[in-house]
Parts: sequence; structure tokens; C-alpha cells
Amino acid sequence: MAIGSLLRDRDIQYVALKDEATKTWRILDSWSDALKDLDAEDDIPDDNDAVQIITEAAFIALIKEATRLGVLENASLGGNNVNEDDLLALERENQELHEKLSKIEGNVVKYKEEPKKPQYSENYAIKDRAIQAIINLAGMADVEKISEDK
Repeated sequence: MAIGSLLRDRDIQYVALKDEATKTWRILDSWSDALKDLDAEDDIPDDNDAVQIITEAAFIALIKEATRLGVLENASLGGNNVNEDDLLALERENQELHEKLSKIEGNVVKYKEEPKKPQYSENYAIKDRAIQAIINLAGMADVEKISEDK
């Protein structure tokens, strides 16, 4: 019995399989007219018009380009049985998580921008200013000696 008409009734047109031994991908167009004369027990040869073979490197390049273009964002692995209520709930949750992340990032930036000032007593601050004044006066005396020696 020919399988071509049976395969055409499937919802999924393309089937991809990876061959680990040869590091290639075989992509079968199950709706192709090239399969209409094959029986269910027949193997589909690689040179059949319904089969495309690509290398693993080519496959990775394809995925990278599809990701860059945003095509993969719209890909669906499970067919068209996506529940819109579930999708809306996930979108709301995603939005809430983005808002929480923005708040947390804002707090991190604010925390990094505010330097901590050490807390000193008033007594310590007066002593510190006195020491700084003495150091400045001593430095000025040295400068006066250097200028007098010339």
C-alpha cells in the first residue's frame, strides 16, 4: 500500500532527524509527490526528492540566522493547539517579572551610587581637623626654608 496519500493527511509536513554518525540532518517533506509510490515498509533513500540533507554546521548557521531574525520566537513545537488564555497568562507573568527585575536593578544601581560615609564623633572630627592644620603648617614651613635657601 502506497504511503504518499497517508502522509499527506498529516498535520506536520516536515520531519527532521539528526544522524549522529555523519553529523548531518535529514529533513523529509512528508507531503512530497516523490513519496506517493513508496510502500509503508520501504526505506526512503537519501537521493529521494522528498529528502534534504544538511550538515550540522549548516544547521547551526540556519538556527543562528533564524534567531537573529526573530523567526524562532514565533515557532511552535506543539502544533496549533496553544490555549490563548494560557498564553495571555504567561505574557502577564512575563511582564510582571520584567517589572520586578527593573525595580531590583534600580535598587542595585541606587545602592552602588550612594557611598557610605563613615560615622565619626564630633570629638574625632575636631582632632582630625587639628592634625590636618598642623600638617599644612609644617609643610608651609618646609616650603619657606626651601625658598630662603635659594
